[in-house]
Amino acid sequence: MAKKIDFAVVDYGDHLDLESIKKLVNEHRSFHVVNVDARHGTQSNAVDILEKIIECAGMKCRVRTNNRGWLGWGGVAAAPFTFGISILAPAFIVGHNMATINPDYEIVKNVCNNGVTVEYMK
Repeated sequence: MAKKIDFAVVDYGDHLDLESIKKLVNEHRSFHVVNVDARHGTQSNAVDILEKIIECAGMKCRVRTNNRGWLGWGGVAAAPFTFGISILAPAFIVGHNMATINPDYEIVKNVCNNGVTVEYMK
């Protein structure tokens, strides 16, 4: 039977509610941050803040972009001259996963739906 995860939802709005995020992290909760515009660096800034909050709580985290692996392989098919670069992308992803082995949290940037998923892994 699959483990059911109860995700809280945090609306980004004009800024992150840092106290709500800290409370969720300290309670080891998983959550979605919605309405985070992927353009203009807003999503990256939000991820940086989330990463700092998790690390300040004494936990480790892994940051990744949803479907990035498929995008790398799509580049191989779309532009064969970039094959050398695109073939290395999966190796970098595996290396990153090994460097952040056994994280407490995984932060996933969802570029297509302007959100960030923060999942407690333990």
